Amino acid sequence: MTASTHYAFSYLVTSVAGAPVETALAASLFSLLPDIDHPESLIGRIFPFASKWLLRSYGHRTVTHSVFAIVLISITALPFLLIPGGSGSIWFLSIVLAYASHIFIDLFNISGVKLLSPISQKEYISFRTQELRILVSSWKEYVLLFVIVFMAFSITGRSFSITGAVRSV
Repeated sequence: MTASTHYAFSYLVTSVAGAPVETALAASLFSLLPDIDHPESLIGRIFPFASKWLLRSYGHRTVTHSVFAIVLISITALPFLLIPGGSGSIWFLSIVLAYASHIFIDLFNISGVKLLSPISQKEYISFRTQELRILVSSWKEYVLLFVIVFMAFSITGRSFSITGAVRSV
């Protein structure tokens, strides 16, 4: 999926989980992080050396798209739980949900995800039928993106953008 689809889906998921709009906007930037293993991705272009090394060492949709990566992000986000007043737990949950939402929606991709990488190279794919899977930047992805944006706007009543997320941070 493209960065727009990952970001919009993450925003939808974190908003439904109860995060305030500003928190959902900012935390959804973490949904772009798993694609650091692909040099042509938005995050891969920002960090080209790390991106090329990850792709060469592990491949795309492997270690950064695994259950172990979600655990690592959870551990890294633990300091947010120390923020007093309860907002820290919202930030923690939003960051973990944003990262995990990327991996979940990639299960619907043609290639699937190696959820247990590097221990196992088994690919997990949502649909057995090839025609139901979504090719990156295809009409199916754009229809999915439209539905996600419509649902997110309907739930929150506000528009959103990656630029707005950067401003709220």
